[in-house]
Amino acid sequence: MERFAGDLQYRSIPLISSKDIVQFSFIVQKSISYLDLKLCRHSRLARVAGIYQRVWSSPLHFISTEEKCRKILTPSRSILYTLHLDLPKGRELPLNEGGHLRQQRNTTFGVAKTLPHIGEIYIYREYYYVVISDYILYASYSLDQETQLNHWLSHFNVIKESEFHQLHIRIVSSFLKHVYTNNLDFSVCKEFYQQFKFKMCLSRYESLKYLEYFLYNACYSGRSFEEDRPPAEALSHEQDLIDYCFNGTFVNVVSLLKCIDSPRLSAYNVYVAHLLKVMHFDEDALQRAGTWMSEERRCLMLQLLIIALKISKGGCVITLCAVFHLLWNAVGAPFLSSLEINRFFSEILNQNERYVIQWFYTKVMGEIHERVEPRSLKHICRTVVRKRLYIGKQWIPDAIVQLNLPVELESYVNLGLEFVSSE
Repeated sequence: MERFAGDLQYRSIPLISSKDIVQFSFIVQKSISYLDLKLCRHSRLARVAGIYQRVWSSPLHFISTEEKCRKILTPSRSILYTLHLDLPKGRELPLNEGGHLRQQRNTTFGVAKTLPHIGEIYIYREYYYVVISDYILYASYSLDQETQLNHWLSHFNVIKESEFHQLHIRIVSSFLKHVYTNNLDFSVCKEFYQQFKFKMCLSRYESLKYLEYFLYNACYSGRSFEEDRPPAEALSHEQDLIDYCFNGTFVNVVSLLKCIDSPRLSAYNVYVAHLLKVMHFDEDALQRAGTWMSEERRCLMLQLLIIALKISKGGCVITLCAVFHLLWNAVGAPFLSSLEINRFFSEILNQNERYVIQWFYTKVMGEIHERVEPRSLKHICRTVVRKRLYIGKQWIPDAIVQLNLPVELESYVNLGLEFVSSE
């Protein structure tokens, strides 16, 4: 029996390169002539996130009418002409007025090519940032003007601080280095410290002193890192700050644990998706693993597996072991038991691999129990103290010093982290 959708489905088409914009200039720019700028070779936008493809089919196609646009982009539309059919009135609006369709009830938009009706054509939202990035990178590397450009960026009002992360990662990393090296005036960079979406760089950028300098000043600018994190009440499909580091930049965890009290776990499927990207596991086996456990314990198991895999692929053993130890020092969850590890990984890893995982966990943590045992009272007190300092929006190492604790206890509450001074 054929199913009918209750919603009207429209296709959204983002223009992701200069050539696309020129070809569709009749629609998106209301131009009456074809401007052959030959910019397609210089466009890197077709590789953004790997989800969009060029929408044009031939360099000779210039879209001069909306009907031609619909014919080229939706070949299935030819059936309308073959059968001499007309669309219901109001089913289609001018392609540069997709916003009106979005305001109507029972309408949905998607980018799937199978959707037969085009609702809107628009310029990809990150296009302008890539164009600006190209100019900045050219001036920086070809003209050797990096220092002057970074000074200019600190006063450039076209790009808002909250949008700065959309520039090329080389520009962002260079600017963070510039802010650190030149110790820019706090009042000049205050809004940058408060609004820059640094979590977007955590998985792509690894420099402990530059990141820590930013986080230190962001904390003293009054920034609430709670706004950069998913809610604490339940496991979320949104990644926590720490989870961004699991893509390979594990050393960033050291800086993050100076401005947040402890990591928050994402939903189990977030870690499953990550593992499936880096290794060929049986997805069904991953989903079945540990269904008898709480989701928190299941997530901790997959974190252990992710770090162990990173070591097996040549990651720095000392760094990864230190980071894993820090994470477990910051959480209040009981240690994983040998029975839990063996049972959880029984369908995922063979016996030798399970032994290696258990050995690694024991070596890093210094202990392991056959059954689940609660953490020590001393450790629980540490997590409570750190949480109170985090809630107070304080830079945790500085706040711990102000508690006037004995040196050994101060180091314990601070997870053994060395404080890198911002001065």
